[in-house]
Amino acid sequence: MSMAGQPAPQRQVFLDRLRALLTVLVVVHHAAITYGAAGDWFYRERAVDGSPASLLLTFVCAVNQAFFMGMFFLLAGYFTPGALQRKGPGRFLRERLVRLGVPVLVFGCLLGPLTVQLARGVDVAQLQWHFFPAQGWNFVMGPLWFCWALLLFSVAFVGLELARVRVWLDAVPGTATWIGSAVGVGLAAFVVRLVFPVGDNVVGLQLGYFVSYVFLFAMGCMAARHRLLER
Repeated sequence: MSMAGQPAPQRQVFLDRLRALLTVLVVVHHAAITYGAAGDWFYRERAVDGSPASLLLTFVCAVNQAFFMGMFFLLAGYFTPGALQRKGPGRFLRERLVRLGVPVLVFGCLLGPLTVQLARGVDVAQLQWHFFPAQGWNFVMGPLWFCWALLLFSVAFVGLELARVRVWLDAVPGTATWIGSAVGVGLAAFVVRLVFPVGDNVVGLQLGYFVSYVFLFAMGCMAARHRLLER
């Protein structure tokens, strides 16, 4: 890579603020599920009961789900090409394995199973620290699915880069392109969800959501060279 070893570009404050806002929405989303919205989470204070409060919280989650994780993937894709060019494939993948893979393993093997036990009402003094399947250990992906998905996306991007499959956006797409993309993503998501309904997990991922995630990560990667988000 010709840019390997170059310093990282100057931080963009508006992107940091956007990521902070999206992180707040993640907390709001799971708090809503805890207190009555439809969805999957470790602990529920209140079940989905059709009450006005439950319906309102479900509506909040539905609107949130339509964009907030997709925006995370868009931003992740936006910073991926530059990081790969600065570091080269080997260092890039090693750092991704540490920054993404290690948290997945720690949570899945330790924190996730302990969280499940606490959510079931197990007393802290009686927590069972399982590490091996013979002892009843169960890998729990939980919210670290995002790190796992991002690690897979990063490996795929490196593979495409090494194969010299490169597509870049030279300008912000027009309205017709956005409408066509929205229709295409919607139709593709409909087809995928016929095979993988929402709630079905495959290797820790709900593939029913992933058409838009893949599209937005790819859009972020394609927009990176000409800094289209800043424009």
